[in-house]
Amino acid sequence: MGASEPPQQSVDFQRLAVRWFRLGGPGITVRQFERDQPVYREQDPSASMMCLDSGTVKILVDTPDGRECPLALKLPGELLGELCVCGQARRRESAIALERATVRSASPQTFMEFVHRENLTHLLLEHLATALVRQQRAIAVLLLEPSERRLAHTLLELSQRRGCEDGQLPLRLSQQQLGDMIGTTRSRVGLFLKHFRGLGLVVSYDQHGVHVDRERLEAYCR
Repeated sequence: MGASEPPQQSVDFQRLAVRWFRLGGPGITVRQFERDQPVYREQDPSASMMCLDSGTVKILVDTPDGRECPLALKLPGELLGELCVCGQARRRESAIALERATVRSASPQTFMEFVHRENLTHLLLEHLATALVRQQRAIAVLLLEPSERRLAHTLLELSQRRGCEDGQLPLRLSQQQLGDMIGTTRSRVGLFLKHFRGLGLVVSYDQHGVHVDRERLEAYCR
């Protein structure tokens, strides 16, 4: 059950949308969030489309027994809360800052004015479809895989989204942040990374980021 590359159309749409957010203009606001502060909570009104300017944000859902189930990690230059443009009245997930984060936002109406003006409706639909597929895959991994394999799937997806061709992932993610992403402890992440190095899935892990062997990681995640 390996992760796959998102369609190029989705990547292009996100790049164009983020550039629009960063240019600023009427209707775009900027807000800072500290570590562990909610950007939004499940059941909050879906009142804005967002772009993560800096920092990292965890997307999660709450289970009926009160546990948090992580679904994704949002990185700088990625969109948040996209389903607000589909008429969703309330958020179906929570977004929590894992470190100090800067978020730009606009109302769904303002964002859709940009989409229509630039004739990007078809690319928006591609992006939304890709986001939903990725979320469903994350739920399947969460339900069916043990935490060690959840970490492997997470590293693979991050390397495909933001990594270099040689497998270098230029993101300085702490073991605590990786643990937050997959719902386990920092110490267990350390053990998993040591095991992955022994298997050749992870080449190195240091202050510069994570270097994975993408081909071996893909085979491990199948």
